[in-house]
Amino acid sequence: MHLVIGILLLIFSIIFFQGSILLGIGAAIAGVASLVRSAKNQTVIIVNKTGFFHYGDLVTNWANFVSVDFVDEVPVFSSKSAGLSDKFSLIMKYYKDDRPECFACKIPLTNTQDKSEEEIIAAIRFYHRNAKKTAED
Repeated sequence: MHLVIGILLLIFSIIFFQGSILLGIGAAIAGVASLVRSAKNQTVIIVNKTGFFHYGDLVTNWANFVSVDFVDEVPVFSSKSAGLSDKFSLIMKYYKDDRPECFACKIPLTNTQDKSEEEIIAAIRFYHRNAKKTAED
């Protein structure tokens, strides 16, 4: 999507340059920014042997992980869609190394993810179970 928008904005900037240099420069900057954004690999959720990552930031490692729950919130009417839109989230509970209390992080799930909610939870359980076995050995 960012790639298409970036290309369109660059085309518009060429057209705008004929009428207004400022408008052309603005469209060119927005087009380049959109192209740069499209080139980045924006993986939303990564689950691996190290821990659980959201947009590249470590949420928790497996030693501090407590639990994860899948939440299907009440559908809401959205003007962006044709009607009701679903809101799915993961609630991740974990400890931080320097704090004694348990934290919870709500992670919204997108409609464009490449794995289902069940597969994400299965991966979390798999890596957490393997991390516990490795720690015991």
